Amino acid sequence: MNTLDIILIAIILFCAINGMIKGFVKTLFGLTSTIVALVLTLLISPQVSGLIINNTSFDQMIGEKTVELLKIENLMGDQDTELEEVIVSGAINLPGNILRFLEKNNTPEINEKLEANGLGDYISGSIATMAVNAFVFLIVFLIVSLLLNAVVIVLDILTRLPIVKSMNKLGGFAVGLVIGILIVWVTTMSLSFIISIQATETLSELIENSIFTKLFYYNNPIQYFIMNLGNALK
Repeated sequence: MNTLDIILIAIILFCAINGMIKGFVKTLFGLTSTIVALVLTLLISPQVSGLIINNTSFDQMIGEKTVELLKIENLMGDQDTELEEVIVSGAINLPGNILRFLEKNNTPEINEKLEANGLGDYISGSIATMAVNAFVFLIVFLIVSLLLNAVVIVLDILTRLPIVKSMNKLGGFAVGLVIGILIVWVTTMSLSFIISIQATETLSELIENSIFTKLFYYNNPIQYFIMNLGNALK
């Protein structure tokens, strides 16, 4: 057993003991509530954004502010200037990822949906829509998370009953153990990429000379899954 083995065993034990302390209900919901909240938010937030954009002037207010901040008044109603020209000239002071987003979505369909009359309208309308989407996403995610936490509190109260309490601790230990194993699989999977990028012999030797790490390294379903994805893209 070497340093890698000790680190991975410590990860699994920490997750398992933490799960036992919290109990099955809290640990299980802690693992799934964030995922559920994200999925629900992704499903709900576009509908809420649409309602806000179609029934309020919130996006228009943001769009007007965007025109002022970016100083693109001269582009309002401009149907001749190309977006690429403006970006290359550095006239728009925006992060690269937003500029790429604007380039990618500068299509007749999007311009029609934004009711854009020229380049300035497209830029301000796009940024306003992004701002509304981000705002709605955060609010919906917060509300959904709070509701899920309320459910956890109710269930946790029920698990304090004497008969259920011991089962709850054992279940929490088991779920924590599973979480620890998942983390170890992700960790050992990342070792492959580190080795391939840095070609470090020391790390390879540590794995080969280990007992526990080698078991997870060569029996890693997550790594198999990623490799299959790579093959499918060829």
